[in-house]
Amino acid sequence: MKKKRREKVIRIGDERDGIYYLAKGKVRVEDIQGNTLSELSEGDIFGEMAYFPKEGKRNATVVAITDIVVRKIS
Repeated sequence: MKKKRREKVIRIGDERDGIYYLAKGKVRVEDIQGNTLSELSEGDIFGEMAYFPKEGKRNATVVAITDIVVRKIS
């Protein structure tokens, strides 16, 4: 999946739908206020925290800093 700069990949509260592998580019992980929690780059994985618990809701928003390519692992 490709996303443009500033596009959201996942949002806080979204239902879980898989784990994401960042194949190209950089993303920012944000809390509910929009504060940066971390930045991820090529080779990093995200979305795993919501994937395994029973609740299964996203607890962060992930926004593309650059144009990105991500692979979703269902």
